[in-house]
Amino acid sequence: GSRQEPIPGSALIPFGTTTPTITPPTVPAPTPPTTPVTSQKARITFTFAAPVANATARVAPTLYNKSRVLNFEEDDSPVAAYTDLYPLLKGGTRNGQRYPGLRFTDGTGRNRAYTAAVAINGHNTYNNSVWLDAGPNHDKSRLLWAQAQELLDNGWDIENHSDLHTGDNPAQQLATLDALIAQRLRGYKPGVHIVPSNSGGYPTAAFAAGYSAVSSNSQSDKLPMLPLYNANRVALSALPAANTPFVYNRYQADALGSESNPALLNRLKTLSNDLMAPGSTSSEVYLQRVFTHGLDFNVLADWLTYTQSIAQDRLWVTTLREFAEYRLVSSQVVKTEALSGKTLTVDLDYSQVGATTRFQNLTLLVDSPGTVTSITVTGADSATYNVNTKMVNVFRGPLAATTPSPSVPAPPTTLAPDGGCAGTGSLLREQWDNVAGADLASVPTT
Repeated sequence: GSRQEPIPGSALIPFGTTTPTITPPTVPAPTPPTTPVTSQKARITFTFAAPVANATARVAPTLYNKSRVLNFEEDDSPVAAYTDLYPLLKGGTRNGQRYPGLRFTDGTGRNRAYTAAVAINGHNTYNNSVWLDAGPNHDKSRLLWAQAQELLDNGWDIENHSDLHTGDNPAQQLATLDALIAQRLRGYKPGVHIVPSNSGGYPTAAFAAGYSAVSSNSQSDKLPMLPLYNANRVALSALPAANTPFVYNRYQADALGSESNPALLNRLKTLSNDLMAPGSTSSEVYLQRVFTHGLDFNVLADWLTYTQSIAQDRLWVTTLREFAEYRLVSSQVVKTEALSGKTLTVDLDYSQVGATTRFQNLTLLVDSPGTVTSITVTGADSATYNVNTKMVNVFRGPLAATTPSPSVPAPPTTLAPDGGCAGTGSLLREQWDNVAGADLASVPTT
């Protein structure tokens, strides 16, 4: 749970033909494979200390089962998103000063850094140069593609804000910028569109182009916009169904007129206070979206540090894409389960999830009075869990283009009961009792 530099030997598995006894760290992070899974199904097996009469698993309303969600984005491709916000959230150095990063836990003891999004444009209307291209025409106040790629690689999102930031031909501007982003960012396909200014036609065009979410602070093309007033948080239960087109409203964090930095900071702190305030019920989840065209770094740092301090680990700070896709995947994945003695087996079928869905992660919660002793996950890129809270996070991305050889099956992601890993490996044993026959075909695998 604490940062260790350099990593102590007690946390490392020695390289060699023999492996001495190792004391594992308290909460090690599992290492995901280098390529995505190729199966459309995942299986989670919960083993109890003794047979249980009832046990069932449910999908949590949010990833990590957080009760509050904050989306934050910077508009118009500012380089400050990389030089200021990125080290503040992830942890890094800005102007010679080291920042520890802002984090929450994933409910199993692992720290997760806050992430954010950058809404980018394509071409400069004055000289038709590409805003993020390096070279003599590059505006130093804007991102470079290499910086945008690093943000993507660290869980951030790059959002389509239209090619020219004008109201002309929304469908063409979306497609032009999509093609440019795919060319410059290793084939990346944006899933979120940010309407430029208040130009009409963009929400309709974005949903027609397959976007999972659209956000604006003034334009909805007569689609539902939630929350109705962007100063308010919105309850998760008030949002339309995940596959229903609507527009997410967003709160503007820019300084208003001659507003001073202390006044702006107080306004943003009030926003966070309102987000974290008790809801109509103890189980209600609330979302707030905030955007800016540029914030004084001290205001930005003070506001987000304050927000973390009052959140008490109840807050999921993520991108709109990850939030929207969690809702979408939750509605598309088909969950089946079977309870037998001490074992609850949960199968997740991802066959209805779109191939371009970037975040296919789910959090499962088990409802049962029994004591869980171990959790095993197969068919996922990685997983984390907590046997005490009976919670498991299943992490998946888009399916790989090829399938592995059937002679070399991928091992299950299995952690020790206490969440540790001593590098000793594992075996999965499956047994069928009282099979009527001696052939493999007699095994009731269905």
